[in-house]
Amino acid sequence: MAEPLQPPDSEMPRRKLSFSDSDGLSTSTSAAPERMQAFVRLRPLSGKEARATIATTETDCTISLNKPSAQGYGTIEEHSFSFDGVFGPDASQPEVYEAVMRPQVQALLEGRDTLTFAYGITNAGKTYTVQGGAAPEQRGVLPRALCSIFGALDALRAGGEAAAGSRLDPSCSYKVAASFLEIYGAEAHDLLAPAEKAGSWWQGIRGRGPVPLRIKEGGGKVSVDGLKEAVWADLAEALAAVEYGWANRQSASNGVNDVSSRSHAVLSIKLLVTPTGESKPKVTRLTVVDLAGAEEQTQGTQRVPPYSNSRITMLFRDFLSGSGQTVVIAALNPRAIDA
Repeated sequence: MAEPLQPPDSEMPRRKLSFSDSDGLSTSTSAAPERMQAFVRLRPLSGKEARATIATTETDCTISLNKPSAQGYGTIEEHSFSFDGVFGPDASQPEVYEAVMRPQVQALLEGRDTLTFAYGITNAGKTYTVQGGAAPEQRGVLPRALCSIFGALDALRAGGEAAAGSRLDPSCSYKVAASFLEIYGAEAHDLLAPAEKAGSWWQGIRGRGPVPLRIKEGGGKVSVDGLKEAVWADLAEALAAVEYGWANRQSASNGVNDVSSRSHAVLSIKLLVTPTGESKPKVTRLTVVDLAGAEEQTQGTQRVPPYSNSRITMLFRDFLSGSGQTVVIAALNPRAIDA
């Protein structure tokens, strides 16, 4: 029988973590807002599903949508949509990583904050794109990003030619820390918390009452009280911690109306850079968000909640206002029933 997953041992003290400041990173207030990039990935369909396909790729940046008209009469509506990139059903995990996430990792190493959202209905491939499968070739953009980050750090420590291509400053010391947050409705929960401290809100499964974290706003910042931040010494520790967090999220889906498909998972990776002779590190973040399934927006009244009414938009309002490098990858199920 497999050993149960354990939380990472190496961690910073619990404290109030802010998602909306630059933690000492020098930024220019006069910089123009950065344009958000948008990518689409169509998931593969079985032979039976393929007969109902209405979305297809036209070019590397365009998809076409052909669906029955709402007016009826056997007519077909044809639409084309352009994005920064479109990945067809045959696109591999490395292809998606190179186009979507590698630039985000490079920005992190160069001192810029980045945010990546995965969006789409349940079973459209969001989590597969982000986390992927167990086989190395099936790894998603998140574990591949961790491989790149720690690969750069290892190259720097190795010195020589390897260090020259790492994009990092050999005169600085580096640490990687992270937090893993789940947001379900108005509540937030720490996915890296040890089981005995988790106070899980899925009471029927783990037998504990809800102890949600508090997301609050003050002084122009949005913060999460009590969210644990772990320090990761190497790639193996980082991958194990992420697996532990995903397992905590997935365990909630076994008996509470598929909660995991209706919750947001937010992994925030921090690169702490301390120049020689200084004590306070400069911090940049790479944040990856696996958004809740978008069924409610496809089957009901569509609306955009104001920042103050949505925990997820509160956390990332700076990014959504054009501060930082933001990418959205929409996972699309090309079946007519899901259009």
